[in-house]
Amino acid sequence: MIFIMTHDCICRNTGPSFVRAKMEFERRQKVAEKRQKEEERKQKYLERQESFKASVRKRKDRNKMLSKRTRKGQPIMSGRAELLLEKIQRQQKS
Repeated sequence: MIFIMTHDCICRNTGPSFVRAKMEFERRQKVAEKRQKEEERKQKYLERQESFKASVRKRKDRNKMLSKRTRKGQPIMSGRAELLLEKIQRQQKS
């Protein structure tokens, strides 16, 4: 018996039916695994993007608080005090 395979499809329907069924099952299983891996890859990518955006947002907020100034150019200390308080609270939790 000769089985000719081209581009993941059976071109010639020769051979016992269980062999064809087995080959079809294996092909569908590979496609399902490929699809699942692609979904996992997309999920990981989205998680990384979310964490990156969160860190950028956190940095912007911190810099905004530290860069506030009075009309005369003096730094506003309330923002700095808030950041120090948050830092102390995080250290006490861990």
